[in-house]
Amino acid sequence: RLSQSDLDKAKGMIGSDLLYEFNKAVLRDSAKNSLMKVVLLLDKNPNMKCWIEGHTDLIGTEEANMKLSLARAQAVKDWLVNSIQIDPSRLYVRGFGKSHPIVLQGDRDAQAINRRVEIKMRKNPPPEIANNMPAGLKPKQRSSKPRIIKPRRNPNKPGSGQLPPIPDATRNPVKPGKAIPVEPIPAEKPPKAIPVEEPPTPTRRTPGKAIPVE
Repeated sequence: RLSQSDLDKAKGMIGSDLLYEFNKAVLRDSAKNSLMKVVLLLDKNPNMKCWIEGHTDLIGTEEANMKLSLARAQAVKDWLVNSIQIDPSRLYVRGFGKSHPIVLQGDRDAQAINRRVEIKMRKNPPPEIANNMPAGLKPKQRSSKPRIIKPRRNPNKPGSGQLPPIPDATRNPVKPGKAIPVEPIPAEKPPKAIPVEEPPTPTRRTPGKAIPVE
């Protein structure tokens, strides 16, 4: 028997060839034996959640395989709820389509292992379901293509809506310009003194002879 900490890291895989016909989502009668192990785990660990994850092979379109993987996982949940009376709030359905293959090439027989349902016992719901995201979303994958950095618009071009960049004095120091000699302003010469003519000295008049008054 696994502890809850061990269950929280482990996962079980049931081949879809044991559960379904090829390209179908209807459970086979033989699926009951495989799913009874899931029932025992749920019964012995009432506080654990069950993640039911469907996967497909690489044959067909992404959209078709996404729907098929989700339908197959939903068929497992329906059987556990309707036939075994498992509480549906403990069961979470996820569909991954062909985004998580085990075998990357080959014909239908070689890719049989890709058509599977994985069962995980976890303490919490799946992150996207806990965040109220719809089930069956394909997880984002990092692109292997190199990142292309687009050049920025010319900030000096009219209508760009951007201010011209401030030059970095440490990277592109501004060279000092040549000094332009300034001619000195000539001093003004003092005006020449204009001689002032002195007024003539008045001449003394010789007093005339007194004229007697009668």
